[in-house]
Amino acid sequence: MSKLLIRRVVVLLTALFLYVSLFAQGTLSIEAPKAVTAGEDFQVYFKADGKISDFHIESFGGLEKIFGPTTSVSSSTQIINGKRTESSTYSYVYLLQAPNVGKYTIPSATATVAGKKCRTEPFVIEVVANATPQSGDSNVYSGDIRLLLTLDKYKVIKGEPVSATLKLYVRNVQLSGVEDIRLPKFEGFWKEETQRPQRLTFEREVLDGQVYDCALIAGYLLFPQNTGEIEIDPAQIKLTLLTNERRKSNNPIDMFFNNAYNQVSKRFTTPKVTLEVDELPSNAPSSFAGAVGQMRISVTAAKDSVKAHEATSLVVTVSGNGNLNMIDAPKIVFPSDFEVYDTRKNDDMKVTDLGYRGSRSFEYPFVPRSQGEYTIAPVVFSYYDTQSRKYRELVSDPITIKVMASDESEPVVVGGNLHYKKDVKNIGEDIRYIKTKASLNAGSKAMLVFSPIYYIVLTLIILLFLFLRIYIGKRIKLSDNQLYMRNKKALKVAKDRLRRGEHFMKENNAPAFYEEIHKAVYGYLSDKLMVGLSVMNRESIESALVGKGVPGELVNDLLELIDRCEYARYAPAGGSETLISDYENAVRIISNLESYK
Repeated sequence: MSKLLIRRVVVLLTALFLYVSLFAQGTLSIEAPKAVTAGEDFQVYFKADGKISDFHIESFGGLEKIFGPTTSVSSSTQIINGKRTESSTYSYVYLLQAPNVGKYTIPSATATVAGKKCRTEPFVIEVVANATPQSGDSNVYSGDIRLLLTLDKYKVIKGEPVSATLKLYVRNVQLSGVEDIRLPKFEGFWKEETQRPQRLTFEREVLDGQVYDCALIAGYLLFPQNTGEIEIDPAQIKLTLLTNERRKSNNPIDMFFNNAYNQVSKRFTTPKVTLEVDELPSNAPSSFAGAVGQMRISVTAAKDSVKAHEATSLVVTVSGNGNLNMIDAPKIVFPSDFEVYDTRKNDDMKVTDLGYRGSRSFEYPFVPRSQGEYTIAPVVFSYYDTQSRKYRELVSDPITIKVMASDESEPVVVGGNLHYKKDVKNIGEDIRYIKTKASLNAGSKAMLVFSPIYYIVLTLIILLFLFLRIYIGKRIKLSDNQLYMRNKKALKVAKDRLRRGEHFMKENNAPAFYEEIHKAVYGYLSDKLMVGLSVMNRESIESALVGKGVPGELVNDLLELIDRCEYARYAPAGGSETLISDYENAVRIISNLESYK
């Protein structure tokens, strides 16, 4: 490899790195609840993937600012296949209050992120009236938990696409577990699953004038195949809930973490959902084959001038939205002198709430056998328009093909019979005219094995193998050294994170405090135990610490601290005394763990 080529490769890689670095950073986004109750305090986050400067927002669209802004930095680490990657998120946080019922729009905020001017999109928050929470276990039956399957329309015609969404709505209760989700079978429909999150993510939504925490379970695109009233079989889900009835427990830790409350498992079912499907009108044109939606058609010839026995094709493209996935190839009448082959289909479509959007193309390959000028009759395609509620018939222009005389008329004798080259030329040109005169010059060129190039290439391959072996060995040793350094620096990294937690403790910012304490503990354990964060859980932590000889009492204190941090994310935390106590426990536990190698 020449020096010039190496220099060009280095310049190209450097430019690529700078390009990725430039465009990987420089984004500003807003995170806030979509729905709140009147008088409720809530937080709004402005987040960026780089350092923020010149942050500015004119107002909050009528929402009252209680406190802010406060700034925070959160870091995350991922270890995938031994490769460690780190990222940081910078945030401006405001505490707001919704004074009255209505819809409020937070205008765009501007800032400079990593040297780049950024702007957020306006964000709409709906404020509803505050509802009095139910008491006792009866809240399970009073609308506090609802499993709903909703359709975007409840009256359609046969074949018209319907968007179905299955969601779980929760308010005023605490979920302890979700299991045994039974999805509808949708008998009588051709279905396409459009959404299926791997885990439930709750966001606020307004339902019947009340604010719920809502999680999407699944989304579908349905095509009814029958007519009449079709009842969709119900979906079911089993939830484990924390009730308001306390169980007997003398353990103060249980009382603090709500472990003293009973748990109850209940199954919830979607209400009855019925879709009314009408039959298509009886005045369908003869060219109608079941297409429903809004569609267009185009017909093009690959060539308008060919030679006899030369392969070409006609392409019919149906585009738009609807049940494109169920469309069959339109019938085309070709001249009798055209030899037509099997039709090929090509799809370029995606699933949307309106059905399949995109196009389906049909290619009709053919070979004209005689010269002359031929006309392919117009292509007729019909569909039922779901907007105008009537049939539409589309007619293309006729296609004219000029066929010229072929120059392949040389006679050939094959197997004692007379043939012409045109007789052995296939459409895809897979089989070409076979030469009748052999031309074998085997000894005209020296064999590669006896040439100098062969030995040069072989030497280069051996040198490359030795280089890679040495390089990979060094990388393995370097990786082991990095793991060792992680272990040695675990305490220092944990202290840095605890200092950030102490800063939030002094501000009495409980959510940010527990977030930093949780990262400090998990980050320390990951570095100390040399285990990736993605595979750490209570069982693996407990097993690893016990294996290192850590006393059971210290392990229990650690697990209780982790539970406290995780619990504080979803429930109001105590006062400043509680934060101080949890901070001191974190320092004590990490310091004691440091004595165990």
